[in-house]
Amino acid sequence: MAKNFVFTQGTDAYVHKIGATDVIDLACIESVDPGTTSRGQVALTCLQDTEAQFAPGLDTPGTANFVLIVDPTSTVQSELYQMYNNRETIEFVIGWADGTAAPTVDAETSELDFSSADRSFIVTECYISEYNFTFEADNVVKANVTLQLSGKTMFSPKPA
Repeated sequence: MAKNFVFTQGTDAYVHKIGATDVIDLACIESVDPGTTSRGQVALTCLQDTEAQFAPGLDTPGTANFVLIVDPTSTVQSELYQMYNNRETIEFVIGWADGTAAPTVDAETSELDFSSADRSFIVTECYISEYNFTFEADNVVKANVTLQLSGKTMFSPKPA
């Protein structure tokens, strides 16, 4: 059995609007998939080669998604939906359950700051490409939110 692992219970998700001085805590996330990035390839095969040769190409960011249990009275969820409607670029942050601190924002630069955090984080720049409400029998109203990633996803491990 693995000795060093992190449970999923206690995971938090946050949104930081680019240039804003605060971080929004997305309460009541039911599930989250931070997405993938695939790496392209550059062909280096010469005509006289008998096997194909490649070098790593550009990274192509994919999509991330999360399921949110909808609270129609939540100002945070209303603000998230407004970000979708306004086509805003955001930073999506997943705070692992190996700690409890929320990310902070540097007051001078308006950039995310993880220097005082006691947990691991995954951070990616993105925009909300889909925000779909779902109504299923014997359930609560949920929103399936899809994020189009842009650039690299950063992993910031919990400080030792």
